Amino acid sequence: MPGPLRAVIAAIALCFASTAGAAAGQKVESPADLGDALRLHQQAAAFAGGEYDSAESLLRQALTIHQTLLPEGDLMIAMSLNNLAATLEAMGRPGEAEPLHRRALQIREAALPSGDLEIAISLNNLAETVRAQGRPEAAEPLHRRALAMREAALPPDHPDIGISLNNLAGTLEAMGRQVEAEPYYRRALSIFEQALPDGHPYIAVLLNNLAETLRLQGRFADAEPLHRRALAILEASLPPAHTRIATSLNNLAATMEGQGAAAQADALFRRAVAIFQASLPEGHPNLDFAYWNIAELHLRHSGDHGEALAFARQGATNALVRAGRLRGAPETQDRAGGEIVRARRNFEILTEALWALAHVE
Repeated sequence: MPGPLRAVIAAIALCFASTAGAAAGQKVESPADLGDALRLHQQAAAFAGGEYDSAESLLRQALTIHQTLLPEGDLMIAMSLNNLAATLEAMGRPGEAEPLHRRALQIREAALPSGDLEIAISLNNLAETVRAQGRPEAAEPLHRRALAMREAALPPDHPDIGISLNNLAGTLEAMGRQVEAEPYYRRALSIFEQALPDGHPYIAVLLNNLAETLRLQGRFADAEPLHRRALAILEASLPPAHTRIATSLNNLAATMEGQGAAAQADALFRRAVAIFQASLPEGHPNLDFAYWNIAELHLRHSGDHGEALAFARQGATNALVRAGRLRGAPETQDRAGGEIVRARRNFEILTEALWALAHVE
């Protein structure tokens, strides 16, 4: 089974101001000054946990204000670009986020001294967006630049260094370089365990990522306790329908499947799917993988081709929804076909399950 979902610390570093006093949901009509833009960012921060459509609308208004009232190349425009891009990424739209991150990076590189940590933030964010589109080879040099800048400017145990180590490791892993990724994950985990209190969700993220690189090396017995510890932390610290819990369930399920415990894997995969369905918009790419994992489990292990067919059909339908949405916008039409290609495993499973069912006596 190809690598399932993972929680990666994207380090989007949203530059939202404090939401204290912000009237969540209050819409600014015909905004006229920079104070309106700040209030829009404050309101968007209140929606950042899940009401992404509302956050996107507010952030687009704020960006328009900044672009209208500020000179081209102002750092506030870079902030607005970064925050809007982060929201688009959270909605599963990294292709739309990428040009915004590139503009933000361009502004910061022109306005700030070489080595400024704001540039490192933009490098990291652009790299993660590129990686999310299946281009890890393009993300690697960006992550290495960000890591070098942070190591030059920060103490060796600073959490921002841990973030860069984690993200570089994830990029290496995406290229099949798990052995090379493992020490970066271990160093990142050590940094976060020193910097954060026991039970912090970011520790769970690093445990998950280290466990996944072990699983992908076939070291299932080593990965399982790390995944179980990560899941326990997330279930104790996050709302029950949080997508990070779903990711953790999914990855533990894949680890159990690798050890031949198909029934346990199925129950865990189904819990993950239920959370993703409740928390993500239709067409989100994470749903593709969630459906695909159950379909492939039944196709390979249980022999229940009907179940495989049902979940593969859901995954294929989800991919088509996303492609149709992209095809509806001129700037993203070229990506629509690419999304179908990226989701081809659901279509392959769908075809295989249909073929198997047709030959059942």
